[in-house]
Amino acid sequence: MDEEKLKKMLPSFSLKKINWDVKTWPSKLMYVLREYKRVIILSKKPDIDELSQISKVTFLGIMIIGGIGFIMQLLFQLLV
Repeated sequence: MDEEKLKKMLPSFSLKKINWDVKTWPSKLMYVLREYKRVIILSKKPDIDELSQISKVTFLGIMIIGGIGFIMQLLFQLLV
């Protein structure tokens, strides 16, 4: 398969790879905008069940990290 066709099929985006020359920046900007459009098209709005599950998992993660920080704070206060 041709390398250019493969790059078009599987675009890998990185700002470090883009050379922002004055001559080529319009085409680079269009490439970035096409990538953003692709992501927006592929994304979907979560339904209420999925949103509820995401909220629960996020809350649980915050509580676990906060609990670990609280226990570490107590340990350091007891040791000092």
